[in-house]
Amino acid sequence: MNSNRKIPVSVTIIAFNEEKRIGDCLESVRDFEEIVVVVDAKTIDRTAELCRKYGCRVFVEEWEGFGPQKQSAVEKCSKDWVLILDADERLPSETVAVIEKTLQNPDASNYSLKMRHFFHGRWIKFAGHWPDRHVRLVKKTGGSFQGMIHEKWITNGTFQELDAAIDHFGFSCYSDLLVTLNEYWGFGNNGTEIHVKAVVKPQITGFRITAIYDRVFRIFLDVI
Repeated sequence: MNSNRKIPVSVTIIAFNEEKRIGDCLESVRDFEEIVVVVDAKTIDRTAELCRKYGCRVFVEEWEGFGPQKQSAVEKCSKDWVLILDADERLPSETVAVIEKTLQNPDASNYSLKMRHFFHGRWIKFAGHWPDRHVRLVKKTGGSFQGMIHEKWITNGTFQELDAAIDHFGFSCYSDLLVTLNEYWGFGNNGTEIHVKAVVKPQITGFRITAIYDRVFRIFLDVI
């Protein structure tokens, strides 16, 4: 944007120990009028403090799952339109411009964006990771998030695809990847029903891993 006028959209982010990454995320959405951050109550770093310095509205809540946590953030927004991001995502300036132009005359109540996933500095374009569309720009009252882990925006509204992308920096290295896998595995062990399948070797049968293992190991196989 070339002026000081803000785009009338609320941005929501949920965060857990994200002090190292959330600054870049917040910098990328400074052109929007409101940023709502829901911080996991078990966070022990400076995530909440950093968000407040950026002028965000910050709420610290007990973890209830990805869907409930994101829905809680959406409900706290004051704008009609909501952009949903994660702390490890960045909004390129060209995507900001597309969103601003689209909302001047919207012809849908839900918009999907392409996800541009990066790993070890490389844009992962294979194994279903591009364009990997997700609904991220929505009318606040038009639907709700459901699902403990693989949350989805459930709505009866209309959809359009935006020709714009969100940059996703989910894993900085292989050890970071494995830590995340262990965290998701913990969710499954806590009673969440998860559909699983083997992905590393076809001859391995009965090998049960979470759906997130499937996606992450396909990234691993693409880059080694």
